[in-house]
Amino acid sequence: MTQPPAARRSTGSQLQRNPIRRLGGRPTRGCTLVPDELIRHGVPEIKAEGLAVMVLLLSHANGWETSAVEMSHQLGWGENRRRVRAALERLVKARRLVIREHRRDGGGRLCQEYIFHADARRFSEEEWTMWAAPIVLPAHCKGCTNTVQGACTETVQGDAP
Repeated sequence: MTQPPAARRSTGSQLQRNPIRRLGGRPTRGCTLVPDELIRHGVPEIKAEGLAVMVLLLSHANGWETSAVEMSHQLGWGENRRRVRAALERLVKARRLVIREHRRDGGGRLCQEYIFHADARRFSEEEWTMWAAPIVLPAHCKGCTNTVQGACTETVQGDAP
């Protein structure tokens, strides 16, 4: 059995660095891949809460529906949806998340759609313009279903303002 490499000793202004030892191979099922760039460079901008929310969003299948209240419970933050909303705002400001509104013409928000790249990279200016535009449906139409462009449904998930 080989010994782990010795950590560098802290001398003067040098920081002590400690080795990492991973046992076993990387999991291939039942896990979420989190991009290195998001972890290593995104956290100063989006903070730990933004990282937690982004990882939670990445863990869900495409089309999954959630809310700030549900995310707050899943992250162990109780009823603190303000904390989730602040994290979502940081992700939007960092251009890692688009929150696109679906609403009826003349008012009435139906839902919000969380849009992000599978690798959590930032949206380009062109992508942002394309995805951030709200979806507006006619106020009244015959044959309309509760499904909004196949992206979200009119369900109350405890996220109303």
